[in-house]
Amino acid sequence: MNRKNVLFIDGLPDDQTAKILRVGEDGSLTTATPGSSNIYTNLNTDSFNRYYLLLDANRQQKINVGNIHAVFNQISDTDNHSITLSKMKNIYRQLHPEVEFFNPPHCVERTTRDNIFKLLQDIEKVQVPKTVRFTPRSPRDVYDKMAQERFGAPVILRPAGQHGGIGATLIREQRDESLFYPLALDGRDYYLTQYIDYGRQGIYHKTRLIVVEGEAYIRHALFNDSWMVHASSRSFMARNSHYLKKEQKILESFDQEYKPRLQKQIGQIYERIGLDYFGIDCHIDEKFNMLIFELNASMNALVKPAGIPNEPHLNRKTDEINRVIVGMIEKRLNR
Repeated sequence: MNRKNVLFIDGLPDDQTAKILRVGEDGSLTTATPGSSNIYTNLNTDSFNRYYLLLDANRQQKINVGNIHAVFNQISDTDNHSITLSKMKNIYRQLHPEVEFFNPPHCVERTTRDNIFKLLQDIEKVQVPKTVRFTPRSPRDVYDKMAQERFGAPVILRPAGQHGGIGATLIREQRDESLFYPLALDGRDYYLTQYIDYGRQGIYHKTRLIVVEGEAYIRHALFNDSWMVHASSRSFMARNSHYLKKEQKILESFDQEYKPRLQKQIGQIYERIGLDYFGIDCHIDEKFNMLIFELNASMNALVKPAGIPNEPHLNRKTDEINRVIVGMIEKRLNR
């Protein structure tokens, strides 16, 4: 039986920047673009043929998708991909109805930080901090916006379209214009988000969930002594090994202890977002309330960490997510 063809489509951001990962012997490039779900590069399967298309940021581009049975849209950040998402909408409209489509572009557009705040407000046991988008040109604009929107200090200011904590600044009660020196307040968009203290005895805990067709799978659980919890938190965990044991316990008990208590909320979130695949970075407390920091399809899910503590446990979860994504695509190809 002939294998079916799945086209994974990426797009350059509006500023046309990309990171070159590898140059093949034939001169072909493997790139990583910000605001991409990055499934194609890391998915491990031979059950269908995989093809790749990179949309450029020129408004005119001749596109021919060829003999394709499914399309997986990897463009996942509308903040910096307005041009290529517009192209993706045209592809989505023009495809034959029998071609399966994963992560439709109009669903991606729902996942801006300010819209996630609006969409998920009334889901029980789910909290999303108030977030607004604006265009500050001076520190005074930031403080004026805080007053206008009735934000209580502290708040987080971050550039739209940035991930991984890049450019995120915590603004406390006192006015301190030196906080803004590293930021370009030049007319670009920023998000202002109400900071909610989720620390317990000075320790902050963040969980990454990957949602595939409405089912939640855990990717990792990080601890740090700073409010900004990212991959660098593993240095703190390595120095305090009991947090590595905590992560391992959470990973091993997630299906039995966490998932049954979270699935109702996850199901409601999935219905409102509409994406086949996305990630949630959140704090889950002892009563299984979710404080959501970020929700989109840009999060790393299939990149296997190497040379770090808990690597075998994390890789097992990565393999599980890989199987689930492959299973979703196979099911849709064969229906």
